Amino acid sequence: MPYAVGSPGSFATRVRRQTGIQRFHVHQTRHTFACQWIERNGSLAALQQVLGHASIEMTQRYAKLSDEAVMREALRIGEAGTGTS
Repeated sequence: MPYAVGSPGSFATRVRRQTGIQRFHVHQTRHTFACQWIERNGSLAALQQVLGHASIEMTQRYAKLSDEAVMREALRIGEAGTGTS
């Protein structure tokens, strides 16, 4: 069954049925995109423009680093401090 173009609700319903992910919502894709943007060293200011947010604070709500990304950054900074790479 096709979903209606421009209807995020029907798209989400189809994704839920085909994947079994019952808590899927289309808006989650914006959060995923924002998180991946930041984890790939994209700038917060550019992300704000891409997402169309009026405030940087709203963009910061979307762009959360994963625990793995924080750990990688901590290790990188730690290595830089010891002079090893």
